[in-house]
Amino acid sequence: MYNHRSPDLPPIVRHLDPDHPKTMSQEESTVHENIAEESKTTDDARNAIADAILRRAEAPTVDEDEERRFARERETRLEFRRLVDPGIARGNTPARFEETLKVLSKIADNLLSDIGNEKYRRFKPTNNLIKKHLVEVKGALEYAVALGFRAEVEHFQPYYTFLDTPKNRDNLRIGASVLTETLERIIQKAEHEKLNRVDPKAVQREIAQKACLINSSYYFSQRSHK
Repeated sequence: MYNHRSPDLPPIVRHLDPDHPKTMSQEESTVHENIAEESKTTDDARNAIADAILRRAEAPTVDEDEERRFARERETRLEFRRLVDPGIARGNTPARFEETLKVLSKIADNLLSDIGNEKYRRFKPTNNLIKKHLVEVKGALEYAVALGFRAEVEHFQPYYTFLDTPKNRDNLRIGASVLTETLERIIQKAEHEKLNRVDPKAVQREIAQKACLINSSYYFSQRSHK
């Protein structure tokens, strides 16, 4: 009688033989474990990539950060300009207005150049110069407060001290630049008005006189060589 006997089959194929016991050898178990581990690793890698893409999509780009910073600084700059005009300009003479801006600009520029220097981080409202150009000028102290200075009393003496915070540093930088650009416009306007006040005929006479002097000098120099 024919004795059917399953031949020796490879481990992976052996389980397909109906006459072979369906027990998993150690080798087969190891193969299955390796496959499961590789699948888990692949899934973890896919999840990590998906999370990275999501974080990148949600994070603001450099351009977006710049746009937001520009928008914030634009509003701050406009507010400083309003504090200058009409804030300080209204109710003060042009000369006093200009002197006040110069004092504020000096305070801001000194602090920006050496922000850790205690000498530049505070001023006394009782100082004659400060009293004349800031305390007694409407809107001037408000500008100093917008720059980041705060009123305080130390040993019964009043001071305005710069409160060093990131926001106040930004305000100081922006406020200083607004003062500089305003002073530059004042100087340019004064020079333009000065030129307009010059008599054109007087300028022409001066040019003609200089031309005559040049011609005379040339004439006498030529005669001396003869």
